[in-house]
Formats: sequence, structure tokens, C-alpha cells
Amino acid sequence: MRRRSSWPAALVAAVELAGAVAVLAHGACGAAHVALLAVALASAVLLAAGHQRELGACAAAQLDGTDTMVEAVAGHRTRLAEGGGHLAAAEDLACAGYHARVREVGRWEIGLRTVLPRVWLLAGLVAMAVAAGGTAAPGRLAASLGGLLLARAGLGRLAWALCEMSRGRIAAREVAPILAGSQAGRAATAAGGGRPCSEARRGGARLVEARGATCSAPDGSRSVISAVSLEILPGERVLLDGPSGAGKSTLAGVLAAHRRLDSGLLLLWGLDLATLGEAGWRRGVVAVPQLHENHLFADTLAFNLLLGRGWPATAGDLVAAAGVCRELGLGRLLERLPAGLEERIGEAGWQLSDGEASRVCLARALLQVPDLLILDESLAALDPETRLRVLEVVGRRAGTVVLIAHGEPAGDCEGAAVWSCLPSSERAGEEGSAELLTAARRAEPRESRPLEDPQQ
Repeated sequence: MRRRSSWPAALVAAVELAGAVAVLAHGACGAAHVALLAVALASAVLLAAGHQRELGACAAAQLDGTDTMVEAVAGHRTRLAEGGGHLAAAEDLACAGYHARVREVGRWEIGLRTVLPRVWLLAGLVAMAVAAGGTAAPGRLAASLGGLLLARAGLGRLAWALCEMSRGRIAAREVAPILAGSQAGRAATAAGGGRPCSEARRGGARLVEARGATCSAPDGSRSVISAVSLEILPGERVLLDGPSGAGKSTLAGVLAAHRRLDSGLLLLWGLDLATLGEAGWRRGVVAVPQLHENHLFADTLAFNLLLGRGWPATAGDLVAAAGVCRELGLGRLLERLPAGLEERIGEAGWQLSDGEASRVCLARALLQVPDLLILDESLAALDPETRLRVLEVVGRRAGTVVLIAHGEPAGDCEGAAVWSCLPSSERAGEEGSAELLTAARRAEPRESRPLEDPQQ
């Protein structure tokens, strides 16, 4: 059912209230009724302000609660395995607080839309009975009664419009950061993000080049990667391995423009981020993070596959998505889902197994046809046979690949240059921040060694 627009309703309410003032002024107790109507309008404004305030607080609580519940649902199996299937006290308090907010919003809305028009009508009838005293002419009494009813209809319509406007303002406030980011991205694209890199490609430029790149932890407490220098040529396969905390994921975030450098230089096809813009950079570099850091939306499988390629999808896009899925071993998934690509997969893809979800995320990246594909332990949820099949597809479809693995990568990426990340404590024999040591020249295929410090 389509919802009525609030602005036309507000205009109709204004016309009704203006007509009610004109009619009441000629009624049995015109001055008293006009004064009461002014008080009613002032009360409506105050009630609308209170309703908007509580509605804003309720919307914030709802968003916070949604994030909390999504995380709780995603981790419910882990919680059951640990013997803690019941809700935590903090979650109970959060739900109780949200319900209290909802009830408060309901009280303000009932006061504005139900109580106020009825109190107005009752007060108007009492004023008419007291002022008229049985001596007013029937015509003036009829005018007063008609004006009271017309004003009641106008107040009811105005109250509805004010409530809907409050919802619209709250929704606009929540969406504003998304729209601002979209506009900023378009502006960056117009300023340089849409500039093609074809000349750089024809000139044989390095795909990615970094010199002296340094990036700190989000809280700025330590340097995660320090003075990193590297180059990646088109068509190269790079396997980056090392222990946890060595800076592998941070490097992936820097290459994908998800993290900003504190200092140093990073180029894509010889152009920096300021020149390409975020949109242009992310068209060239696509990262598939670890499964728990990736996200599937409560929409169709097709939307989750093609949201990075373009939406609405064309018939060719759907054919390409189905083809990639089958290559990655998701043919049985397409057959199992009643609507195929048009089936909704639920919030966070709860209808899919971890292996299926990870391959859907990988298919989404491959369908964007990036110049550089970064896989940050994206294959951890796959069995060895499926992993080899997926790597074969990646090698065939992706131009340049950086595969981040933990531990021994043997057999995962034949013919790849192997770069190793070592924490600084392992290099210097003392406690220190995890720093990535990278050579300016690439390693030979299958040669695994710690990367050299360009400052040494």
C-alpha cells in the first residue's frame, strides 16, 4: 500500500485550519474559539517536537540494536558450542531500552494524533456552551459547531503530517552520510577517478608501486608496516605469508585504499590515490577480506554477486554471474535455491555455509574484473580440493593476484613469487611493533625468504 505524502496533507490541513478560523470568528463565541485554536496549534508544535526527539533516539537505538543482533545471530552457533546459548544481560538491557523508547514514541504520537484533536473538540464545546448561554442565534451556533468539526479534521491531518515529517527528517539524517560519501566519490571520479589508465598500461608501467610506505594501527599506538617498498607487475602472482600480526592484512588494506598511509608513496598504474580518486582506485584493486570481515546483504544472490559490477543487472550480467558461480563449484547451490540467482539469502547470508559464502564473496570480486585481486585468507573456509579448484579459476580469470596466507603455503599457488612477513621482534630479537620488510625487487617464483629492509 502506498503511503500518502506528508506535504500535501500539511497544505490541506493549513487550508482547513484557515477556513475553521474564518468560520469560528463568525460563530457564537468567536474570540474564545480562535484563542483555543491558537493554544491547540501551539500544543501541536510542542508535541511534534517531543515526538521527533524521541523518534530520533528510538531510531539510533534501533540501528545499534540491529548491529548487535546481527553479530549475535552470526555468532550464535559459537555461543551454543561454548555452552552459552542464553542471551547475555547486556543484550537483555539493550532490548529493554529499545522497547522503552518505542513506548515513549507511541505516547507522544498518541498525544499528538488522538488526544489533541479530541481535547480541542471537547474544550470548544464547553466554551460554546458557556459563552452562548442559550441566547445565541441558531445560525451562529451552527457556524461554531461546523468550525469546531472543521478545525478537528485539520488538527488530525496536521498531526499525521507532522509525524510523517519527523520520520522523514530522521531518515534523511541517517542516510545523509551515505549520500555524502556517494557524492564525494562521484566528485573524486569527476576530478580524476574516471581518468583511464590505458596510457600507463600501454607504456608498460608497474601495476602497483610503493616506496617508503608506513601505516600505523587505528589508534596510532604503533607502526604496523614501516618503510615498505615493493612493486607488482601486471599478470604477476604474489603469495604473501607470515604469522599473525605481521602486517599482512594491513598491507592488503593499504593496497585496496581501505587504509591510509601515514607517509610514503603508493601508485596504481603510476598514479596516486589523489589523482585516481577512491572510485577509480577501487575499480582497479578489489580485495576479498577474511570471511568474518566480509558481508552479504539480506537481498537476492544476484544482488550480492553484482553490486560491485553495476545494479540493476542486465541479462548479460546475470549470465556472467551464473557462469562464475558454476566455475567456483556453486552450481549445486543455484540448483538448491528455488529461485536461483533471484533467491534471497538472508541477513549476512545465513542460508549459506561458510564455504559457499566465501565463494560468493570471491565471485563478486571476480565479476568486477579488477586489475589487481587481493585475497586475504579468503579461502580458509574451503577444503583442499575446493581450494585448488578455486585457485585454478582465480588464476584463469584474474589478471594479477596477491594471495595472503597464514603458515605454509606450499601447493596453494604454483609459480607465484613468495614474500614473507616477519614481526620486528623476530628480526631484532626484541619486543616491537609488527613491521613488514619488503624488497624493492620481486622474489623469484617459489623462492620463500624474509623481505629485505630497504633501510639496511
